[in-house]
Amino acid sequence: MPPKITIGLVTFNEESRVEHALQSARECPWCDEILVFDSGSTDGTVALAEKWADRVEYHPWVNFRENKKLLASAAKNDWVLMLDADEEISGELRDEIAELGDEKFQRHALFTMPRKNYILGRHARALDPDRVDRLFHRERVEWRDDPTHDARLPKQGNCGRLRGPILHNSRDFAWESYFDGQLAAVRIDTVGRDEWQEGKRCGFWELSLRPLAAFLKFYFLKGGYRDGTFGLLMAQRAAVSVQLKYGRLWDLQHRPSRAA
Repeated sequence: MPPKITIGLVTFNEESRVEHALQSARECPWCDEILVFDSGSTDGTVALAEKWADRVEYHPWVNFRENKKLLASAAKNDWVLMLDADEEISGELRDEIAELGDEKFQRHALFTMPRKNYILGRHARALDPDRVDRLFHRERVEWRDDPTHDARLPKQGNCGRLRGPILHNSRDFAWESYFDGQLAAVRIDTVGRDEWQEGKRCGFWELSLRPLAAFLKFYFLKGGYRDGTFGLLMAQRAAVSVQLKYGRLWDLQHRPSRAA
């Protein structure tokens, strides 16, 4: 049997989808605690969290890494599984973790698992393999210096690989969830500012070649062509995202006052 595990979520206005994530967490026999850190939701997110979680706390938003790092430190268990509000723990992953012996948890610092991504209700195979390191021992890992993602590296112990997936957006059929320009603009601005602070810059070749490279990668190398016009749509979306990210970086380096 695995040790006691805390499942943690950070939330902000996730009423439309967080209940499925919480339900999947509650169905895990090895889950000893569900802990939610909310950043001031104004919809029904907190009420749903209080229905399913063991603890719900308010913490102002900083970034993905810092809020999740804070949640891990507040968990009552050393082993933590991070879950986003638009994700669910699959039955395969739930059962696989339940079957892990204590010896594996003693030897490992973290476990990675595939994340199966859905867009418009369809499995986006071009995004595979999307391995994430969500199950970890908080004292045996160090957090990567990446404010837009929560990722960790083992500092004591090995890294294990699980086969069961986390399901991402599996119940979301809305066009706006992936193609809404306003939502994309917020993320692109965040990524552009982070890369500017890291010293990255954009020139002619980045703007001209990187979007094309993204299209070729997602459509040909990652097999988007297998999904027909849907795969073409995914590859085009990837190219546009890359173009806008580098466009934002170009803007910041020519007008650095806008990075404030």
